[in-house]
Amino acid sequence: MTKNEALKHFKLNYADKFHAQKISDIQKYIKENQVTIENEIIEAFKNLFIDISNTDKEVAFITGCLLRTSIKNNGNKFLLSAYNSTWFLDKNPVETYYEAPWLWDKLHEYQKEIATEAKKYIGKITKVDIERIKWSKINDYKMLVLPIFRRAVEKFVKLQEYKTFQKAPSLSIRIGEYYDITENVWFENNIEMPIEKMKPLFKPQNEAHTTYKHYKNLDLSKGDYTNINFAYTRFENIDFSESIMKDCFLIGTKFLNCNLTNMVFENAVMCSDYKEDITINLSEKQKGEIIWV
Repeated sequence: MTKNEALKHFKLNYADKFHAQKISDIQKYIKENQVTIENEIIEAFKNLFIDISNTDKEVAFITGCLLRTSIKNNGNKFLLSAYNSTWFLDKNPVETYYEAPWLWDKLHEYQKEIATEAKKYIGKITKVDIERIKWSKINDYKMLVLPIFRRAVEKFVKLQEYKTFQKAPSLSIRIGEYYDITENVWFENNIEMPIEKMKPLFKPQNEAHTTYKHYKNLDLSKGDYTNINFAYTRFENIDFSESIMKDCFLIGTKFLNCNLTNMVFENAVMCSDYKEDITINLSEKQKGEIIWV
């Protein structure tokens, strides 16, 4: 058996199967301990907000980033950071940590377990191979924690500690990797938005302006917003009466204190997690138009 053949056999018979089991174990743990995990995340961010309040920093970005150096050394930390408008160029970010042994300890166990099985291949599977396989799985672990962070954010932004520190005109909360790709999980906008400039931006091809955004205090009534991706955008105090959102992607979209009178949602896709939040403001006809996933 060549090295390539050994690696292929090893991944199929051990690495992939063990990985699937670890992911299943974590999913089960999350299901059984979701509230506890969320509360731990909220408490960690609360401590960050208290630390921010002790500075004169105007915060434009908050990130929760996995630390590969910590994971490499069998650690389990996420770095929570608050930056000014220069983001990663901010030389004095406010920082604290959230420790997630329930997540990263499973990855460390995975590495040990496949390293044990690798001995069966009599030197063809090296420590470097094991390390590469470990890192190839890390994104799956990150994706498990992202929805929990998103739910925690919706709760901790209601904390008094969040409300009191100094914010830039717009604030983005992002989750991902340190100095690498991050995903926006909360966007807060306090800039006045002239309707004549905003309405033309709501087009299917303008996802940079329609996803992960925060719009408030606008009259968007009698508008045609067909086939637009509004994923995770938060609409607040918006008049959408007589408007059309046919075939729109509305996963994670929030309508807070919005006028939805006679708004058309035909074939719009919404997340069932938010069903209770929006349906109280919808007619039976509107409810029937929505595709819940």
